[in-house]
Amino acid sequence: MPPIDAPRIAIFTHDTFGLGHIRRCTHFMQALSERSPESSLLLVTGSPAFNALGELPHNADCVKIPTVVKTGTRDHAPAHLPLPLSEITALRAHIVRESVLAFDPDVLLVDNFPLGSKDELLPTLQALRGRRTRTLLGLRDVLGAPDVVRKDWSRQGIYRVLERYYDAVLVYGSAELQDVAEAYRLPASVAAKLRYCGYVTGEAVEPASSESVRTTLGVASPFVLATGGGGGDAYPLLSTFVDALELLPPTPAVVVTGPLMSRAHRAELRDRSRAVADLTVVESLPDLRRYMAAASAVVSMCGYNTATEIVSTRCPAVVVPRTWRYGEPLKRRKAGTEFEQLIRARALAEKGFIRLVEPEDLVPERLAAGIRAAIEDPNEPSWEVDLEGRANVSRLLLQMASGGEDLHAAI
Repeated sequence: MPPIDAPRIAIFTHDTFGLGHIRRCTHFMQALSERSPESSLLLVTGSPAFNALGELPHNADCVKIPTVVKTGTRDHAPAHLPLPLSEITALRAHIVRESVLAFDPDVLLVDNFPLGSKDELLPTLQALRGRRTRTLLGLRDVLGAPDVVRKDWSRQGIYRVLERYYDAVLVYGSAELQDVAEAYRLPASVAAKLRYCGYVTGEAVEPASSESVRTTLGVASPFVLATGGGGGDAYPLLSTFVDALELLPPTPAVVVTGPLMSRAHRAELRDRSRAVADLTVVESLPDLRRYMAAASAVVSMCGYNTATEIVSTRCPAVVVPRTWRYGEPLKRRKAGTEFEQLIRARALAEKGFIRLVEPEDLVPERLAAGIRAAIEDPNEPSWEVDLEGRANVSRLLLQMASGGEDLHAAI
């Protein structure tokens, strides 16, 4: 039986697409469990990919709310229940509110979206006002084009929400890559709540051995690895990668599609791989970072988690940031497409961590040239990155759960 005053910490992520948010939240839960085995941890999520991430810690459980998925850069739709989005949103709002209030956490961490996908978190935030729960918002280093974020936040009333309902805003990154207060023009009252926590990744890993690579992947070292993250939006890059291999000297290569790639796209890549010497296509790997660290070059997009894994493993990397819409063919950059990955990738390229191929340059010839350059002239970063986000955030959550007030001292 845990002590009566053992910490209770809840984490909410609506996570309508991909693996990034849910993976980051499970990193926190694992770290919290290691630091405080007697604590009680509750994850509330609508992630369609939750089952792909394995078991939660022994002292954690999950409340699954109905899933909504992105159908474009802004639109959402129910993934499974054949109900109107308004009914799904009301159902999600009710489940989140009742679950959080019944759990009565010392701290609630909200991941990246202050109100969830369609404001379903607002009733919970309103109900928590005046209660003992401390409410924190965690943000990625880059949310999108600053002018677009500012416009959206003004329209949605997010600045008022941050001021009224959140005790602190944690940034999973560094002000050196992007000054969040300046980029998004946070009011002074909100900027005072801002804390940079460093980048969030798993614990340090050793590169996979040559024997492990050969046994697990069926290829010899050295090899080139292309990863699609969750995979739902990765087909344009991975398809081009298969074509680019024909322009390179014979080299073993591995494509990791990700569990969210459509069956049709995954089958097509497998069919095409049969015509390419030493190309293996797999859905996932048990610890992708070990194989990234062992690869002679990694090809990927530039979502938060993938970018952080590249930085943490220091693997030679060629990055094509996604600006195309979810599940659609590659789009030329235009109004309405997404710039989050592009901003992050350009900053990392400037600091020497990656080789950047601009999205409109995603053709086999450009990608092959980038891979050759990454292999022959590996990265030379000019910046020492803080990768202690996992530890810093978990330490801060536990301090706040125990009634600590000094946020600076916890990081």
